[in-house]
Amino acid sequence: MRSPIQKLARLRSYDEALKFMQKTAPTRGMDYTPLGERRYHGDYYLRRIVTADSDKIVVYLFSMQLIEFTKGTSRVTVNPMGHSIYTTSLDFLKQVLLLQCDKASQGKFVVYTNAVEEGRNVYQQKIVMPPMSKFYIAPLNGNWELLEKPVLFTYHLNKRETNIVRESTRRFRDHVELMLKVRDCLTVNTQQDKSFPLYIFPQSEFEEAFGGDGAQPMRTGVNGWFVLIRKPTQGTSLSVPVEKTWPTLRGQLTNYESGMTEWQFYRHKANEFMRLVTSEDTTDFYKAMLIVAHCATQNQRRHFYKDQQITVSFICMLEALDEIILKANSNKCFSMIEVPQGVVPTDKYTSYVFWQD
Repeated sequence: MRSPIQKLARLRSYDEALKFMQKTAPTRGMDYTPLGERRYHGDYYLRRIVTADSDKIVVYLFSMQLIEFTKGTSRVTVNPMGHSIYTTSLDFLKQVLLLQCDKASQGKFVVYTNAVEEGRNVYQQKIVMPPMSKFYIAPLNGNWELLEKPVLFTYHLNKRETNIVRESTRRFRDHVELMLKVRDCLTVNTQQDKSFPLYIFPQSEFEEAFGGDGAQPMRTGVNGWFVLIRKPTQGTSLSVPVEKTWPTLRGQLTNYESGMTEWQFYRHKANEFMRLVTSEDTTDFYKAMLIVAHCATQNQRRHFYKDQQITVSFICMLEALDEIILKANSNKCFSMIEVPQGVVPTDKYTSYVFWQD
């Protein structure tokens, strides 16, 4: 069965869009003109917007402004409102504009522009666009030309600094391994005839170390430490109170913490955790181990919760620890580098870094 998008009209300029609107009756009782079959008039349509300063025809996909033609110029604005671009959006652009584009990873997408000659080879330029990109194109030799190419960045792991940070927690990791050897565990067998231990952490142990009445599963004072895994990376975290972002923490924060923003709360917890794992005090090591076990359950790693206790593997705890310390020291461990255009940048460490670091 053909998609309704495949039956949409093709438009390349303001004049073509205006001509289409003049020969197509608008939807009854509405101020827009359907772009395809009338039964889908509310999904794909055009609307002319005339003001004192401009005369535009906007093409909509599911109420999203996706294409904008302006009178007096051949330039076309794509995604003028900066919406997220999905596969349906790309199919829409391919049909209406004949713009060659494809989806990439993590919300990014690729636009292929006019053919370029290089010696005997002729190829199309591949332009990688960031998520929610607004961009401009213009006709060129029967195809489209991208008027402004975006500059893309990614985060690179600085191995030297990262090794220094990891080395600073080596005593803690070695101590955790010793503590786990005397802890109760369950042996899990895999389908490959291999087995590994899952270490048991009773809820009462968290309550004793961090406080809590045990009224709800794992609702103890350790809850606030999950921010070590869920590091805020949005600018809004600088002003939004932590109790608004994480309402489940109300009643579990100290007077000092309750007045913090989301970002201040994260930095406070990250600094305190780094103090615990580098103090070389066994009491601090024990408390930090419980925090790591708790955080290991927050990232959908292999763990179980049953009978007022959690079970988690040593490998998962090491993975959680590494993620915590890299995020807490991201200003040392990562650097921003420019990615050559045409290469899709990796998002592996995007959640680790915030410019405020």
